[in-house]
Amino acid sequence: MLMPVADKSHWTLLVTYLKSLAWIFFDSFPNLTHRAILPDVVGTEWYLTVPRCLTYVLSEEDYFGGDIRNWPLSIATRIPTQTNGFDCGIFVCKYMEATILPRDVKWEE
Repeated sequence: MLMPVADKSHWTLLVTYLKSLAWIFFDSFPNLTHRAILPDVVGTEWYLTVPRCLTYVLSEEDYFGGDIRNWPLSIATRIPTQTNGFDCGIFVCKYMEATILPRDVKWEE
């Protein structure tokens, strides 16, 4: 599940891998402030987004084996990052493309 996250003037991407029960955070302009919002984002997404998107799945008690807020959270590394202060939205789109398509993404496009 792909969840673009806007925090003030910066976009990041939180990806939920339902099969492996894990979260991965993509940030094109990595810094500690962006990472600091993750616990709140995961908690908020759990309460607001996930039940709406997965109502049919969540109707079965403990389908995911517990609270998804406790799943491991990784920070994506070795990913392209922006060199200016305004391309974060484009990078989020490219991260989503790279996550869902089974081919190499051309970052120059």
